[in-house]
Amino acid sequence: MVNASVPTNDGILDTNAITIVGVVNITGSVVVASDVTVILSVGSTLHVGKCLLLEEGSEIVIIVDESSSFQSNHIVATYDGGCSSSSSELLQRVKVEQTSSYDECREGLPIVQVSEDQSGRSHLKLLFAMDIESDECNDDSSDINIVVIAVSVSIAALVVVVIVSVVAVPKLRKKILPTRHFLTVVKSREP
Repeated sequence: MVNASVPTNDGILDTNAITIVGVVNITGSVVVASDVTVILSVGSTLHVGKCLLLEEGSEIVIIVDESSSFQSNHIVATYDGGCSSSSSELLQRVKVEQTSSYDECREGLPIVQVSEDQSGRSHLKLLFAMDIESDECNDDSSDINIVVIAVSVSIAALVVVVIVSVVAVPKLRKKILPTRHFLTVVKSREP
């Protein structure tokens, strides 16, 4: 029974979360008591010899980071499916938490699935699906922004070339900017 009181060398530690790191083999059954969270860190596996039961309010949290997707189809837990919580009930109480370094667009969307092998053992697996249809991953606005910037820079460069050409070539300058000629005409008309 996994409950809020965990025996330690110095006495009893009251906690609502138990973290499993690495591979843990339990020959008997595991009952996760109400309001207790079992946290499976990256790459951890819980092998239960008999039943895996989750009481009301309990949950299993699977932590994923950028290295987790290399372990796609990773078995998170094994147990006897005949006496354990139902697959649908178990899946409702299993949550996946992502570290800040995890990128769903690059690594894939983490999904938990229950499967059963030929011997009747159930497996809780962590899969990574590439969600191509996601709006967050297919953000086309960045492509549009790049095109707008490229066009703006090209137009600005063209304007600079035209201005330099007009100022540098005297015949063009006289035709486009007749200010010198205009000033001489105005001065000659003054009394």
